[in-house]
This record gives sequence, C-alpha cells and structure tokens, in this order.
Amino acid sequence: MVINGEHKNNIRLINIFYICIIFIMINITNKFMNNLNKLYYYIINEKYNNKSKYYNCMIELIIILKKTVLEITNIYTKYILLPKLQNIY
Repeated sequence: MVINGEHKNNIRLINIFYICIIFIMINITNKFMNNLNKLYYYIINEKYNNKSKYYNCMIELIIILKKTVLEITNIYTKYILLPKLQNIY
C-alpha cells in the first residue's frame, strides 16, 4: 500500500534523477563540442604545403558539417518540434 507522502517522495526522487541525467548529458555534449571546435580550428588554421590537400580537406569538412547539421535538425524535428505541433492540434 502506497501512502500519499511516499508516492510524492518517489516522484521527487525520479525528478531529481532525471535532472541529474540531463545535467550529465549537457556536460558531455559541451565537452564534445569544445573538443570538436579545437579540432576544427586546428584544421582550418593549418599551413598546408599543397593547395590540393587544403581544398580536399575543406571539402571533406564541409560534407561532414552538412551531414551533422542535417542529423541535428532531424533530432530536433523528431523530439522537439513534432511533439509541440501535436500538442497544438
């Protein structure tokens, strides 16, 4: 038998658990983005001896960034935008 107070405490514990998970995910994402920025900055500012290597590198970077932005957009649409639109209707 669950008493009202115990049920409320369980809900509070679950909410605290979710907040901790979100905080951890945000920290992991921030660390990943910082490392990605460092690598990107290093690649962009590298002094290339060969122009063809430079252009090939830039083309590959643009392709990867385009795919990444597309995937982030898909995640946003799937988990944030569509549920908000469903709530409207």
